[in-house]
Amino acid sequence: MRYAFFAALIWMLSMALPCMADPSLTPADLRYLSEDYRPYNYKEYHESKGLVTDFLFAMLKNMGVEEQPIDFLPWPRAYEMAVQGSVTVLFSTIRTPERESLFKWVGPVLTTSVVLIGLDNFDKKISSLEDTSGLRIGVIKGYAEISLLQSHKNKLYLDILNSPEIAIDKLMAGRLDLVFFDRIAFEYIAKTKHIPANRFRVVYQQPPWGVYFALSRSLPDSLVERMQIACDSVRNSPMYSTILKQYLGETTIYTQPAP
Repeated sequence: MRYAFFAALIWMLSMALPCMADPSLTPADLRYLSEDYRPYNYKEYHESKGLVTDFLFAMLKNMGVEEQPIDFLPWPRAYEMAVQGSVTVLFSTIRTPERESLFKWVGPVLTTSVVLIGLDNFDKKISSLEDTSGLRIGVIKGYAEISLLQSHKNKLYLDILNSPEIAIDKLMAGRLDLVFFDRIAFEYIAKTKHIPANRFRVVYQQPPWGVYFALSRSLPDSLVERMQIACDSVRNSPMYSTILKQYLGETTIYTQPAP
């Protein structure tokens, strides 16, 4: 009986050990996961780029750590790996109540707004998400915007797409009434497609959300705190405005006034 008790105790401890925080971990020991989502993070000619990517590299430099490799994956896969992983950093991640307990958080890098955008001739007044009933709305697979729309029991058609580029193409072709995702990303992608800004209008805007790094819950608090200090340091440095200026231009899409 005593042997069985100790055997069970050893088994439970062995199962718990992988989940225990390793205090010796450093930022160089982590796996960095992201997706191609311009202008925040993307890969171009084998080089990792983007507003949040450059911010991360500035954080690492602040901590005396060399730039680390980044795995660019489809968002659903990267997100699942981050939830299940023990030494991962996922970005750029919107911090929502549904995700809060799944990660430890470093940030925000910046705040952004999730918006409903239609073509310039869209004339229906949208004062809340309740007003989207009957509309065809494009959203991106795995993104937080889906849960926002699904929380409203509207009769709407959600077209869940693999990329913002596809969403914009379908909107331009008249196959969607609206698209619902990050305003900064929309403006950047529309600009790269050489679509005039006056072809669109923002018809509804959610309260701002923070853009964060989502870290594995098993990481030691001391490491998370170290990365948060580096994040705050970069945000308060001249480098921050340089990064923003490099990737963000002035807002150019017309915002429809509230009714």
